[in-house]
Amino acid sequence: IAGIDDTVIVRIPIDGDGGARQWGVTEVVRGAGNGVVEHGARQCVRTESAPALDRHVVATVLDLDRVLKPIDRRTVRRFDDGRTNVLFVGRCAPNKCIHDLILAFHYFQQTVQPTSRLIHVGSFAGVETYYHLRQAQARELGIRDIHFAGSVLQPELNAYYAVADLFLSMSEHEGFCIPIIESMAHRIPVMAYASSAVPETM
Repeated sequence: IAGIDDTVIVRIPIDGDGGARQWGVTEVVRGAGNGVVEHGARQCVRTESAPALDRHVVATVLDLDRVLKPIDRRTVRRFDDGRTNVLFVGRCAPNKCIHDLILAFHYFQQTVQPTSRLIHVGSFAGVETYYHLRQAQARELGIRDIHFAGSVLQPELNAYYAVADLFLSMSEHEGFCIPIIESMAHRIPVMAYASSAVPETM
């Protein structure tokens, strides 16, 4: 199974007449992206029933107009206050390594820019325990300004990009990482851990 950030077309075998194996069914894992990455396709599983997996990666087009506007002005007014905003967009899940994101930001705030803020935008549905642990981690480290936005509408997401000074990702597993492309569209510098598909996307 390929990463959901790619559009991956996989032909799998089915039983034909008389039980003969035929290559006829196509499974499509849909996503969104603005380039072509092989990482997701390389993760397609080879089994005894499908020893010669035929795979193709077809990227879909990211709607940059939707990414850039409209912008929620209320969010901009709240966070465009002169602080250095470090942004991450992605689900609050262990594979996204929010624990490492918080730790990295802690060192940044302590040693580089005291007047900085970490903004995390992304759902924590189904991973509430991990989310609460991250809140506790931030308190224990004494981080002075961290904002967990949760799931937001597109205009709010655009606003968070608009006020960001840096996009920072410590995620250890990405099928494509659309927020990297969205950050580039907003001309935000991107710093990301070079894992999975991130180097290809960058």
